[in-house]
Amino acid sequence: MEPLRSPRRASPGLAASSCRRTVFFQSTDPLGSLRAPYRGLHEAISLGTSGAAIPGFNRSDLAHCRADTMTKEIRAPDRTKRETKMSTPSAAEMRQILASRKIERVVVLGANGTMGYGSAALFTQAVPEVTFLARTKAKAEAGLAAAIKQVRSPTVATRSKTGSYDDDLASACANADLIFEALTEDFDLKKDIFDKIEAARRDDSIVATVTSGLSINSLCEGRSDSFRKNFLGLHFFNPPNVIVGTELIAGNDTDPAVVDFVDAFSQIRLGREMVRTYDTPAFAGNRVGFKVMNECAQLAEEVGVLLADKLVGPYTGRAMTPLTTVDLVGWDIHRAIVDNVYANTSAATDEAYETNKLPDYMAKLIDK
Repeated sequence: MEPLRSPRRASPGLAASSCRRTVFFQSTDPLGSLRAPYRGLHEAISLGTSGAAIPGFNRSDLAHCRADTMTKEIRAPDRTKRETKMSTPSAAEMRQILASRKIERVVVLGANGTMGYGSAALFTQAVPEVTFLARTKAKAEAGLAAAIKQVRSPTVATRSKTGSYDDDLASACANADLIFEALTEDFDLKKDIFDKIEAARRDDSIVATVTSGLSINSLCEGRSDSFRKNFLGLHFFNPPNVIVGTELIAGNDTDPAVVDFVDAFSQIRLGREMVRTYDTPAFAGNRVGFKVMNECAQLAEEVGVLLADKLVGPYTGRAMTPLTTVDLVGWDIHRAIVDNVYANTSAATDEAYETNKLPDYMAKLIDK
């Protein structure tokens, strides 16, 4: 699939994909300020649709809601930003980096989940052996079946193995070149599985997490030097066989050579469009995307689901409407991401802070 270029074809939650690899954005508030003071969807819709003027809001600002918001020129002249230019490696340099090590065996943990089996299917296009692991072998086999159905490729079946954590994790991780963790967004659950991985892995194996925004540094805190050196975030967007934008997040102790290799491998072997981001809550794409989706969920409580999705869907160039996207990724994942942002930011550093508060009606339905 060709890389996303047009805002009208962009996916929600992937606003950062147009950053490409040449610009980093560093700020205590990665969202940036498109206008000041912050004008939420509630005000824009309630006043804008009636034709009334909104103080400090120009109709041309609606263009800023599109997927090209975080391009090289951020439309925020009143905010101080630091931009770090990267030199883009040549094709020959990328191939040289890729040749520095081999990835022939990949283990995917959480392979029964949507992101897990989608990522595993993607890896089968690049390496000869991919092991689907889940809590039980039956769940792993269900993940494999879902992956085959999703991508409709015979390669998935011929290059895949399945197993359970109890019976197969130790042996699979001992032989793996890349261990890819795709469990649900639960910090303690991920820490527990990393305990098992660390006990079984080789010192030189790469450990990647597909977390949507939990801290990379916190997830590897207290672990061995070799684990921290080879640990990073590799965040695909769902479904990974369709959305090529991918975030690469290094920890403080991640070996830069490992980061460069995973970048090259992801681009050349997996066909990814890579964006390197900082280890901030929800990183870049989900910090923007889930803020919009959650604000739509807040708005839906007032105007209804259908109207909220209609107004903040096709009119802002989204291929999938915000609330439909919440259903796709799962309410539990949505809650984990916005709760993480809300807990680790504040109104003093994020002018859109309250838009990350999960609506009460969603919390009650999830807890039932």
